[in-house]
Amino acid sequence: PDRAQIMAELFKWPPQFHEEWNNSDGWNTVISKYENHASQRRAKWSRRYGKWRMTFSKEVAVAVNGITEIRYSNAADEILDFFNARQGRAQSFYLPSWKGEFKLSTAHTAPFSSGSITLVSSATIASKLTTVVGQRGNLIHVSSDDAEGSNGDVFQITNIASNVLTVTRVAGTNTSYAANTLVNICYEVYFDSDELSQDNILPILYKSGINFIEK
Repeated sequence: PDRAQIMAELFKWPPQFHEEWNNSDGWNTVISKYENHASQRRAKWSRRYGKWRMTFSKEVAVAVNGITEIRYSNAADEILDFFNARQGRAQSFYLPSWKGEFKLSTAHTAPFSSGSITLVSSATIASKLTTVVGQRGNLIHVSSDDAEGSNGDVFQITNIASNVLTVTRVAGTNTSYAANTLVNICYEVYFDSDELSQDNILPILYKSGINFIEK
């Protein structure tokens, strides 16, 4: 198929929150040196690009009524299937931040293709979200399952009026969500390698560290 026609899909599996989690922002600066040791610098890229390394495991730590519980996920085979379907780093997909930057103010009802989503008012809405396609903050992710990622939707923002977002759903499970459900900023990314390895600790456990790079 024509890669330009392939729609990005959601990487729905939450990482292991109690493991090391690394993310960074990067720029590309061109530096020209002169004979008098002076230099001229300019940014080659018009925006920052992010990198993430997250660990995924069969053990998932979940907070239930303020108490951390360990649950178990069978994500290993599903993540490997997702990786192979993307042909390694050939095709992009959506990766949630899993930081819960916002919350739904009112319930969201599916089925849904486009319309409005209302967030709990926050001073960071204007600074972290944008209507500019391709810019960080133009995509959000909503999920009521931070243990296994059994549900989740990605929305592209077309208008921001205070805490009311006009959005179009671009990927996910088309699920309804209750008020106060966490909302994550979402990124379009690639796998950073054409090889995905998994450490099999025991027959019932596995661990996989995965690197992602922003599109």
